[in-house]
Amino acid sequence: MNKALELARGDKTVGKSLDARVTLYLDGAMSAGAMMSGLLVGAGIGLLVLFRTNRSRRENWMIAGILYAAGVAGGILTGALRLI
Repeated sequence: MNKALELARGDKTVGKSLDARVTLYLDGAMSAGAMMSGLLVGAGIGLLVLFRTNRSRRENWMIAGILYAAGVAGGILTGALRLI
């Protein structure tokens, strides 16, 4: 990274180190399937806690429905934009 900063300074693209925007990519560090399984496990535990601690069943199902609708909309949007 320091080498890239020095090259950018030499080209006068960057004045000081704090002026630079650094983006790091970890190619192949985590697959989409592993990412989704981690997110789904966390969501499942969150719903379990919700249903165990909140006594209002109607409110629980409304929250679960909103989460489901948001997930479906996110999936459709992701598919339409070909993000994954």
